[in-house]
Formats: sequence, structure tokens, C-alpha cells
Amino acid sequence: MIFDVKQAIIDRLRATKRENIETVVEYIEKNGFFSYHCHHHHHYDGGLADHAWQTYQIAQRLDAERCASNPNAQKLNEDSIAICTLLHDFCDCSGMRDLFSRGKHGIRSAVISNNMMSGKSLEIAIKRWIPSANFEFCLTSADILFAKPSKNIFISALKYAELEPEECWYCGDGIKPDVYGASACGIAPVLLDVKSSTPLEFRNDNICKKYLTVNNWNVMKDYIEDLDFLEQS
Repeated sequence: MIFDVKQAIIDRLRATKRENIETVVEYIEKNGFFSYHCHHHHHYDGGLADHAWQTYQIAQRLDAERCASNPNAQKLNEDSIAICTLLHDFCDCSGMRDLFSRGKHGIRSAVISNNMMSGKSLEIAIKRWIPSANFEFCLTSADILFAKPSKNIFISALKYAELEPEECWYCGDGIKPDVYGASACGIAPVLLDVKSSTPLEFRNDNICKKYLTVNNWNVMKDYIEDLDFLEQS
């Protein structure tokens, strides 16, 4: 008997009938969730999905055991268990983890975020999410009371990093806060557009004359590696 993990995960996510769940399914299908290996274990093609399904099964069993041992215990919502476990390594499928780990290879990186958390708190949260991340610092709107697309938050980040705008890229998934905000400071913006059918392209509009667009962080990682190769040639 052949068990189709991919279809089982998709069917279970769709069964939750949560708002925008089809968008999530489309995203993970498009961005390698069912073909990538897992970051700490299951190091084989498709290992990420296998790990997700096994985690879901373990969570179901643990919840059943908890309720069986305590008559007063309230059973967790089945759909919430499914979403939390099946998507707990959601960030791996877009290449985000590999891209953010490039600090090991001489690529400096940091975070600028519109967030109610302080930069230090966000840094702790990210480390739990992506242990291999090598960010020099996290700067949030809560730290300086300015939010993207304000120039102030980008300028503050440049001062922290002791870099000039032309030495940096800024990657984000929002046109106004990320592309326009970075561009206004002279930083080269990179837009993540997961709905684009084109892996990599340069776009322009009335506000930003030129910005790089990728539909997957793996594309950005490959682009950086190609630039590294050209510089070394």
C-alpha cells in the first residue's frame, strides 16, 4: 500500500475550511514543501512533508492520551492541531531558512520590521523559528517609533550596520513599505511576489524606477550565489 503524504496533507488542510486555506495550499505546492528535505532531520527529498505529517500524528496521539488520563481535560481543536503541526516548518518551503543563513558565507544580514515587539524580542523569536539565522541585529518600529515606509527606520538600520545605502539590498513582500521605503533611501529593493509566474525579473513603476522581483527566496539565494561566482571569476 502506497501512502500519498502530499495528498493527505493537502486534504487535511482543506478539511479545516479556514479562510484563505487554498492560498496556503497553493503556496506550499508552488514553493517546494513536498520536495525539500527537513532542516534538522529527514534529510531526503520529500522529508519536510514526511516530518510534518509525522508531527501531526504525534500531536493527535498526545492529545488523545492527555484526555484519556484526565477526564476533565478539554480536547484540543482538531483543525488547530492540523494547522499548527502540518505548517510548523512552513518557512522552510520557500528557501527562507537557507537565505537567512548566508551570514555564514560572508553575507551580512539584519531585520527591519513594522512590529510591536522590540528588536531584541523579535531576535529571540526568530532564533526559535530559524536557529541557523545569522542576523547582526533586528530593528523594529517599536524601537524607534517610526515604521516603514518612513526613511527614518531605514536610515537607523544603515547607521547600525555602518553601511551606505548603495551597499545594501532590502528584501520584503510589500510594495509600499518595502520597495518604496527602501528605494527612497537609495537602498536596492527586492520584492517577494509569490503569485508571480516568473522566477526573477526586474520591474518598474512611477515611484520606483527599477526593482528586482523574485517569486521564491530560493531564487534570491541562487541569484546571490551567481553574483558571488561572477565576482570570483
